[in-house]
Amino acid sequence: MIFPASKIAATVCIADVASAGVFRLPIARTTIGWDIRFLGVDKRAEAYQAPLGVQSQLAQRVWKSRHEDEVKHEQSLANLEMPSVPFTPFGHSDDEVIYWSMYTTPISIGNPPLNLTALVDTSWGPFFVPSANCTLNPRERESCLHHAPLYNSSESSTYRADLTPCKLMYRGYSGVYTRGNMSQDNIHVADMEIKGQVFEEATFWHRTYLTRDDLFDTALGLSLHRIADSWGNFSASGPFQNMIEQDLLHENIFTLTLPRVDREMGELTLGGLPESLDSCEMIEVPLNHSRTGGGDEWWDFATSSGWQISAQSISMDSPSGSIPIMTSEHTAIISSSYPYISLPHDLAAAANHAIGLEELYDWVDCETRLNLPNMTFALGPDGLSITLTPWDYLIEVYDDFFGVLKCVSPFQSLESKGEMGFIMLGAAFLNGVWSVWNAKRGSISFANRPL
Repeated sequence: MIFPASKIAATVCIADVASAGVFRLPIARTTIGWDIRFLGVDKRAEAYQAPLGVQSQLAQRVWKSRHEDEVKHEQSLANLEMPSVPFTPFGHSDDEVIYWSMYTTPISIGNPPLNLTALVDTSWGPFFVPSANCTLNPRERESCLHHAPLYNSSESSTYRADLTPCKLMYRGYSGVYTRGNMSQDNIHVADMEIKGQVFEEATFWHRTYLTRDDLFDTALGLSLHRIADSWGNFSASGPFQNMIEQDLLHENIFTLTLPRVDREMGELTLGGLPESLDSCEMIEVPLNHSRTGGGDEWWDFATSSGWQISAQSISMDSPSGSIPIMTSEHTAIISSSYPYISLPHDLAAAANHAIGLEELYDWVDCETRLNLPNMTFALGPDGLSITLTPWDYLIEVYDDFFGVLKCVSPFQSLESKGEMGFIMLGAAFLNGVWSVWNAKRGSISFANRPL
């Protein structure tokens, strides 16, 4: 495998920032594994190769009803319980585990502050918190107590009541759907206090299928715009939007340094750059708002965050030559909460074939990474390139059941969703780079990060 002497085709320099207005938060990575043999005997098991991941397809079975009344709603919840009887496995027994990673950071709400664990999500905006009032309903008590201690508005001196009923569907890869009422309080992010954050105080809280909501309490929304939620009716400004509106940041940017493996810690830098990043080595790619979801529910949501760029081409490069994967322009949604690199079906198959795999969600021996190709992306209207190594794009996870270190393929098929000219560049793309998300300049900048 070749490590290019220069992986950067063009550079952009961002002025050095002062310490004031720059806030740093740790990012922890947790990799989840679901054994698809235990998804049950019903047809939900068919979704193991769903277009945008297992959970999104399974959750559609819940969204479809729109919960027209509480009786139907409770029935749908009963159907969400994971069956205990496995169906007949296929393939090798250790190949039927689907992996993805969650990225979380500590924040808090109210005064005195209540600590929360938040997903770091560039595709999400509205803030939501499980309420202590959730436990008053015996049907909700178990779901809510995963998040104890719960938010109790009577204990916060900065709480302001609203009580307008609302609901939302959090569509991160680890999703929940909630009902509650609008409230207002201050939230604390590192040493920053965002005043008067409007949020949903959730009195009803349920995970979508396969979600580990015991690992997070909310999402720290870093979307550029208010997101589109066809199921919900709550679209208040997210935390990043309020940081900008309240002039809390030295620059209206944030930088993501996602950990490559679970044992590492990453960093979310709000208002500036990480201390170790030389900004003159970055490529700056302008945002591309020429494409919308075109009425498709998923793409309408994915494009609403505002963080999308154009991608001209993708190739797999090795000493023996270059294999073209994508040769025509697509709009790339960049998302920290989406685990994979998702491409139209034939392109995903070609990328998997280039690393010796034939199946989605399959894995390679991590010892073979030295022999695998690099992956080069040409981004933006000028085709600025950045190259990822196998240490960057493969999802490294230790399977403690089988005692194997796996490097899981991130290349997923969009199936019919791939016909609309979009691709998804998720955490598997972001893991190996610094990414600077600039609201003022309307761009995302990238630089390779050393191992």
